[in-house]
Amino acid sequence: MKHIIQTTIVALALSSVACGGEEAEPAAVQTPSVAPEAAHAPEVAPEPEAAPVTVTEATLPVAEDFEAEMDTAVTAENYRAELDAVVAEIDAP
Repeated sequence: MKHIIQTTIVALALSSVACGGEEAEPAAVQTPSVAPEAAHAPEVAPEPEAAPVTVTEATLPVAEDFEAEMDTAVTAENYRAELDAVVAEIDAP
C-alpha cells in the first residue's frame, strides 16, 4: 500500500512539472505600426565555387614517387632525422 501511495505522489509531481505548473500570461495585444521603408542593402555577389579537384593516378602521390629520392637522401647515419621529418610532415595540419 505504501508503494502505491509513493508511486501516485511521484506521478502527480512529474505531471505537474511536465505541464509547467504555472498559468500562462495572456498575450499582449500589439497594434500594427507602419514602418518606414528600409533602404535596400546592396546585393553581395556570391563567391564563385571552386572547381572540383579530379584525382587521377598521375596526380595522387604514391610511395614509388619518393623511392628514388629516399634511396639517395636517407643513410644509416641520418635515417632517424629523416623519419622524424616525414612524421612531422604527416602530422602537420
